[in-house]
Amino acid sequence: NALRNRHTRTRQFQDLEAAIANYQQAVNRTPADSAYRASRLNNLANAWRDRYTHTHQLTDLEQASQAYEVALTVVPTESTERAPLYNNLGNARRDQFHHSRDLGSLNAAIAAYEPGLQLTPAQSPEYPSRQNNLAAALKQRFGITGDEADRTTAQTLFLQAITQGLEMAPEAVLLAARSWGDWATEQAAWEEAATAYRYGLQGIEQLFRAQVLRQ
Repeated sequence: NALRNRHTRTRQFQDLEAAIANYQQAVNRTPADSAYRASRLNNLANAWRDRYTHTHQLTDLEQASQAYEVALTVVPTESTERAPLYNNLGNARRDQFHHSRDLGSLNAAIAAYEPGLQLTPAQSPEYPSRQNNLAAALKQRFGITGDEADRTTAQTLFLQAITQGLEMAPEAVLLAARSWGDWATEQAAWEEAATAYRYGLQGIEQLFRAQVLRQ
């Protein structure tokens, strides 16, 4: 992971290319029944998603999605790795939707986010952010299909992400509050927008207090 971490700091494309080559080699050398295969496929897929930020080539996202999917076929059913793998797959599929505007990619993202959320313990600090991911994808699908069920579920998930996030993950509160508030504003749902933005202010206050306590 050292090369990918360095790429995160420096944004040097050659570091990322070298990381991908190393990850691919590690996957190739890992037996199909190895307990390490899923995590190594996940590393490779994450690097392919990073590569997309440089190339904007859809093939990078397709390779990432395929690697996540293969990882899900080899990871044990009871493994805690399944939830983040599903979430990562959802992110990759949603990136594909943003690139192509293909509804099938958005549907695939939602189909991955749903089990990822279900497998995440409600007390996990990752839970609010995964609620937000699913809500954001449903919001986008509502914008295409007009399905009121998607709208209602998205609103509920945004609210849940915020209320639970205030207890354990204020960063997720900011994301959910902004996404929900902006969406409500687009629909001229002013009271709903005001509610969302007020929650966002609470999240900012919590982050500020936490920063003061660290100093």
